[in-house]
Amino acid sequence: MNNITSQSQKYHQLLVPGLYIVSTPIGNSLDISLRALNVFSRADIIICEDTRITKKLLFMHNIKTPLMPYHEFNAERTRPSIIKKIEEGKVIALTSDAGTPLISDPGYKLVRDCIDKNLLVTSIPGASSVIASLTVSGLPTNEFFFGGFLPKKRLTKIKKLKSLANISSTIILFESAKRLLSSCKDILNIFGSREVVIVRELTKKHEEVMRLVLPDLINHLKDKESIKGEVVVLIGPDENTEKKEVTNEKVSEAIQSMVKFMSVRDIGNTLSKLINMKRKEIYRIALLKKKK
Repeated sequence: MNNITSQSQKYHQLLVPGLYIVSTPIGNSLDISLRALNVFSRADIIICEDTRITKKLLFMHNIKTPLMPYHEFNAERTRPSIIKKIEEGKVIALTSDAGTPLISDPGYKLVRDCIDKNLLVTSIPGASSVIASLTVSGLPTNEFFFGGFLPKKRLTKIKKLKSLANISSTIILFESAKRLLSSCKDILNIFGSREVVIVRELTKKHEEVMRLVLPDLINHLKDKESIKGEVVVLIGPDENTEKKEVTNEKVSEAIQSMVKFMSVRDIGNTLSKLINMKRKEIYRIALLKKKK
């Protein structure tokens, strides 16, 4: 018996009743960990968002542990029975459709209830789209803020973006592909011309990372064919807290790009925060560009 097998069997013997939070791949099925497979195969029940998705992953590894759906629509009703099973001595694995559970996924209240009842809660770490996107972004990684999904309603979304505008570290958000262009316009209006990175299909065949300043990114998205699925949006910190002195020629070039997708008023509000020029003068240049 080799040492790896010996250690694996020793771990199996230590699998005690409790809630095991198990991470799964975010795209590439090879990113599953050996420990995750161990827990899945030896758990009494695996609770997951969509049993169809988790079943496919388990089928690849010949794991036949029973599945139980747990999502935002049945969580309140289902949670007491899960707690009871753990109290009765069951090993419960909590997983999500992709990545690390509880990161913009249901499960927070289940973990809290287990802690309140002094039940074991432990993590089987693995893939996370938040961390994976941050590491390939090229943006500062020493500090970052994760803001979850942007709200669907525009006014609520704008309110949230404004609340994030003064954060001095890299900001990470989730957004739907169909709202990506409009959200980037809102980010430009509120944050100014920051460096933004868009990450999609990470670890998959068509992985794509777009690294551009916001005005250029917006123009790129307008010319791009339709994007599908969910994307990760990373906003770089504002490295220039003081307003810049710029020439009229540079301002004119910036406005020429912005008038394609922004109103004169929004251009004035955005640029006046970034450069040392009166808003009235910015309006004047923008109006001239708009008429051309």
